[in-house]
Amino acid sequence: MHELDVRLLDQDADWHVPPGACMAVQVADARHVACEGVARLQPSEPMTVGHWHDLASVSKLVTTLTLCVLVRAGLVEWQTTLADVLGGRAGKYGSVTVDQLLRHRGGFRPWKPLYLEAGAGVAGFDPIASILADEPASAPDTETVYSDLGMQVAAAVIEELTGTPYPDAVRSVLGPEFRREFADERAGVPSPCAASSVGDAIEREMVAAGLPYPVDADGDGFAWRTEVIQGETNDCNAHHAYGSAAGHAGWFSTAEGLLSLGELLLEIAEELAEEPVNGIGRGVRVYDIEWDGCRRTLVGHPGFTGTFVGVSPAIDEQPALVVAWLSNRLHDAEPVAASRLAPVDQLWRAGLAAFDARLNSNSGGTA
Repeated sequence: MHELDVRLLDQDADWHVPPGACMAVQVADARHVACEGVARLQPSEPMTVGHWHDLASVSKLVTTLTLCVLVRAGLVEWQTTLADVLGGRAGKYGSVTVDQLLRHRGGFRPWKPLYLEAGAGVAGFDPIASILADEPASAPDTETVYSDLGMQVAAAVIEELTGTPYPDAVRSVLGPEFRREFADERAGVPSPCAASSVGDAIEREMVAAGLPYPVDADGDGFAWRTEVIQGETNDCNAHHAYGSAAGHAGWFSTAEGLLSLGELLLEIAEELAEEPVNGIGRGVRVYDIEWDGCRRTLVGHPGFTGTFVGVSPAIDEQPALVVAWLSNRLHDAEPVAASRLAPVDQLWRAGLAAFDARLNSNSGGTA
């Protein structure tokens, strides 16, 4: 990859600025990268293109792409229902389709702390059974409610279709390149790995305050993590309830890995972006961007830890574009309040504007 000297982070911003970031942009077959800051504050560790990052909800895109391959293989259809795949286990969610799951229109609650439920952490605990036992929050296909829980059920669909645990199924379906470039904490995350938050402080406060989602659980006495998290999944459900990558979070990768994932997304991006509601398509977000003086559509997904991957298929005279953003936006010497975190979309958009100014004569800017 060709290294660029561009500024990625606005140190004068009012919010908590990530200590470090890495951005990679692929234009046609040319790959460009820039890194800034540190992967960990203490001891100080410079951010490099080789650092592994906790992808958080970019993992949802991994789940979506796995289902795309299974659809193309004829093992499932977008209109297949949970009852078709999970049988009676689907309960009141039996009529929800695979398409509705990925579009976040399956009637699932956004989130709940599965790790605080009775039996969590004990062999045999079934988080999916807990999710499917809940009353639906709405009827299928009536509301778009971004849901971690719905994507965890999507992972259960993958498990049922393949007969293997979700992480193993994904590795098998997406193939050897994915196996080389992606990892989860159960299999082991390679070094070097960027740091994320100081312990579970953000989710601990979510449980204590019941915000932004009401919680019917008590976090007192739970074994919350308190040290800097590095090489473990930041998301508490993935870490504490699943202990591995789950349908909504838990995969790790590098800038190179995200560009490779983007190349896979390019093959099907237009189909996934069809009929978005509030910017949400079939397992993806849909954005408008400016690149090389042209307005383009970018299809991708962000992650809470400060990550993003997006693609814009080739159009007219404009080559295909793949964008990867990796940062440790949760990291600091002390826990960072969620209200002070820089918006992920603002971070990658600023980085992309800097790349645009450096690479393209039509951007009208400098970096």
